[in-house]
Amino acid sequence: MTAGPWILEVGREDATLYPAREKSDGTLEKTSDTDTGTPLTVSGSDPIVLTATISDQSWGYELPNTGGAGTIPYTIGGSVLITFTAFLLLYNQIRRRKEDAVSS
Repeated sequence: MTAGPWILEVGREDATLYPAREKSDGTLEKTSDTDTGTPLTVSGSDPIVLTATISDQSWGYELPNTGGAGTIPYTIGGSVLITFTAFLLLYNQIRRRKEDAVSS
């Protein structure tokens, strides 16, 4: 929902989470006395583990679309570069053989 700070009040069988604000002296206080808070319940047989339902709520804005062109242009460019280099090396080898045959 909102980023902290939070106040957690723990009882024997349950707990409640309240939104809080920080006072000038560094202590926390509830944002309102009428706020019922978010109840937490005991999960399973362990009284130390508390659970709460968290809902996904829209914050009112959306992140911009980010990212690049992807990997396809780089894959194609790399393949072309490897093929060109292979042909260039093959051409140089054939040219050297012809020069060696002519000179001998």
